[in-house]
Amino acid sequence: MMASRYDSLASPQRYFPSKRDRWLVLVLWGAAVALVYASIDVATSPTPAAFKLFFLLICIPSAVLMPWILYGTSYTLTDEVLLIRCGPFRNRVLVSAIQEVTPSRSPMSGPACSLDRLHIKYGGSRLGILVSPLDKQPFLQDLAGLDSQLSLQGDRIVRSA
Repeated sequence: MMASRYDSLASPQRYFPSKRDRWLVLVLWGAAVALVYASIDVATSPTPAAFKLFFLLICIPSAVLMPWILYGTSYTLTDEVLLIRCGPFRNRVLVSAIQEVTPSRSPMSGPACSLDRLHIKYGGSRLGILVSPLDKQPFLQDLAGLDSQLSLQGDRIVRSA
């Protein structure tokens, strides 16, 4: 099994940060900054206190969530599980449940900060999950190396019967 450049020598876990598309970085930071400015504007306006509170309770957490998702999206492979982190959200996919991994450019929602994605189909999900590791080939190699029934075929992984 080929090691990724994000390996920790002391840990059997392999860490892969998400690839980030520039356009998404600009959109999320722009939205976060706009929400902060809107919050300041509403907080200093002569609007009712209940509206201010409601607006701030929506805008400030949203402004924090966007960069958290952008820089807190990663994938960690352990011997048995793919751990997916996307800001405060967590997913666990059993390696033994993975059926197929294929390249994708789907715009569907998923814990991926790039449209250069991998679609992971696994037993517990009808739709699967989309991920976007920065280094796709080492990710695929490490993932395929965790289960003898998973075989790497170019830029995809398939489970043999």
